[in-house]
Amino acid sequence: MCSLTFVTPCLLAGDQSLGDVVAHEIAHSWFGNLVTNASWKEFFLNEGFTMYAQRRITTIVHGEAFTALEADIGTVACCAALADPVASLRMH
Repeated sequence: MCSLTFVTPCLLAGDQSLGDVVAHEIAHSWFGNLVTNASWKEFFLNEGFTMYAQRRITTIVHGEAFTALEADIGTVACCAALADPVASLRMH
C-alpha cells in the first residue's frame, strides 16, 4: 500500500522546527483519515487517532521528554481555550 502526503512548502523550514506539524499531517494520512465522523460532535475521533500517531512519531524522533512537553503545552492551550473561548480566537 502506498501513502502520499502533500505538504505546503512553507512547512519545509529546513531546521526541523515544524517537524511536529509534518508528523501530524503524515499521521492524518496514515491513521486519522481512517475515521470519518458522522457529525462535528465526533470530530475528536479523527484528531484523537492523529494525535496518538503524531506522539508516537515524535517520541521516536525526539524522545519521550520532548513529546511529554509538547503534550503538556497542548493541554494548557486547550484548557485556556475552554476557559475563555473568545480570547483563544484573538490574534496575538
